[in-house]
Amino acid sequence: MTGKEGKEMRINADADENMKEGAAEIRMEAAPGVRREADHVLRQAVEIWKTPFYLFRTDVLSQQMKRIRDAVGERAEICYAMKANPFLVSALAEEVDSFEVCSPGEFHICERAGIPMEKIVMSGVYKKESDIDYAVKTYGDQGVYTAESPSQWELLRRCAERYGSRLRVLLRLSVGSQFGMDREALKGIVAHREQAGCLHIEGIQLFAGTQKKAAGKFKRELAMLSELCGELK
Repeated sequence: MTGKEGKEMRINADADENMKEGAAEIRMEAAPGVRREADHVLRQAVEIWKTPFYLFRTDVLSQQMKRIRDAVGERAEICYAMKANPFLVSALAEEVDSFEVCSPGEFHICERAGIPMEKIVMSGVYKKESDIDYAVKTYGDQGVYTAESPSQWELLRRCAERYGSRLRVLLRLSVGSQFGMDREALKGIVAHREQAGCLHIEGIQLFAGTQKKAAGKFKRELAMLSELCGELK
């Protein structure tokens, strides 16, 4: 865990207020000058905090993000799901296209980190009207929202009408899990979308789950999505 030749691994610590007590964010950045062994950096961190802490190699994170960018090219945007690791929000601010937030807590972490609302995708089944009301009242039509059910579609419509905004919405399609809506419910919203002129359907969100290693499952789910898109036309 050493820096590149001719560079020093330097600690830049920032104890963000959104982090739990006893934890701090430590970033290791390459600085021109002397090469220093990583164990010295670790010892220095322990001397400063003396309590359990998280150590993140943000230089390695940036390298990994570049690899993903190079692989997908301009075909796709990269959205970081905050639940994966909220400590890395600031480090990823310039690395990703958007951040998916699934709770009021995650949303406010992004606010404190200075993430602009236009980079936020407000997702998840845990969206109360007060949460949407605050976001629309504060940021207007910036950002993207998911509708996980017909009732969430109506919730978004009410908040948009209340403040005269036009919100961009992703309709979440379920693949048999508790998240999202089935095909018929989604098609019903599309068929009657004119009744909610304050909402613009940006697209369909499909999250099939994690820990899937068989390519066949992805193919079947993408084929189902393609079939649905054909029906919606």
